[in-house]
Amino acid sequence: MTVEVIPRDQETLIQKMLALPADLASDTGCEVQDIEVQKTSIKARVLCKTAQGSNEWSVDLTHVNAKEATAGKVIKTERFRVAAEEGHDVRVLDQFVEQVKAHEGDFRWVVAMEGWSRPDTDLPSPDKIEGDKDDPRHLRYNVGFEMFKERQYGRAYKYFVLMARDDPTYAGVLGMLVANLAPLHPDAERVKKLTDASDAKPDSALDAFLAGVAAHYSAHYVASSKEGKQALYETAIQYLERTRPTFDFEPRVFIYLAVSHYRLGHQKQAEALIEQAVALNRQDPDAFYCRAEIFHRTQPERALKDIDQYLALTEAEEGVSTAKVNRVRKMRGYLVRVISGELELTELWDPITGHTYEVPSAADVFTDGTWGPIALIVLALMVFLLSFAVIRFRKKSTPDSSS
Repeated sequence: MTVEVIPRDQETLIQKMLALPADLASDTGCEVQDIEVQKTSIKARVLCKTAQGSNEWSVDLTHVNAKEATAGKVIKTERFRVAAEEGHDVRVLDQFVEQVKAHEGDFRWVVAMEGWSRPDTDLPSPDKIEGDKDDPRHLRYNVGFEMFKERQYGRAYKYFVLMARDDPTYAGVLGMLVANLAPLHPDAERVKKLTDASDAKPDSALDAFLAGVAAHYSAHYVASSKEGKQALYETAIQYLERTRPTFDFEPRVFIYLAVSHYRLGHQKQAEALIEQAVALNRQDPDAFYCRAEIFHRTQPERALKDIDQYLALTEAEEGVSTAKVNRVRKMRGYLVRVISGELELTELWDPITGHTYEVPSAADVFTDGTWGPIALIVLALMVFLLSFAVIRFRKKSTPDSSS
């Protein structure tokens, strides 16, 4: 069963919905005492003081389809159910409703399975992690992060697997597993080992996560045929779905589900899933990068904005590959020329469906696979052989001076 929940990083928007203008506060004698954001609702407590005395009441904001019974008045907007207790001030409630309507278009609900909990943060750098710097988990995380920065990916991956087995919910741990597994370019043997481990422990969300991510990156980096990629992306979806609802707090679950679906040609599923990833953590650069992939054909202008957001976020982030950032900048320049009509849109990522499967040579500079370097080597070899043949031909055609 699913439920609409409230992801983090929307506090400013919530305050705009439930702020009380100074003139109205003066006229009514009301003020907002506090705002409490829970998993599926937002509750504001309002205290009104008049000559007749004081009155305290609350207003609850829930998803428009929520069915909680509430005494008092209920008003539905496009995305919210606004319920005020009896004894509320009508003018204040009407103001709240108008503000909700004005800002609800920017609000993000996440459809999650029951058992979901809000994360604290999901940025990998230990400097960005909230909490006690003397916490042993923080110190342990920092050790692994240093390995990652030194590009000791295999060692760091094993390190974070052990840490995740102790506490997979600690901020950034699952993200670091991804960051260190991807550069290892998982081959078929590693994928099988991880899927077998997950099958042996079907209740382990962590083992399913590792298997799903490995299959995704094996499809992207290693598989060389359409059939091979398709099978691996399907495997990625199969195992990542097993992580839910336990890992519904982790944006990367939705990122890899979304991208895997997109590369299989499932556009609608991909769009819904990537929006959940972005809503869970609007400070995660990869969420915007992958949303740009999913929308770059249908909404290139929107994809361009997401690429800009990715570049802005990576400026403040440690450990991001310079090569990837440079490649994304080239993607941005290419999309600008496509939007202006200078170029026709070619494929910038790694789809495997229809006419987009064969990536045109014009896009080689944007891809992060191995075919770009190989193509250059092959081209150089062909030039060498052609030159050698020309030299031999000229020698045969030129009279021998000693004869």
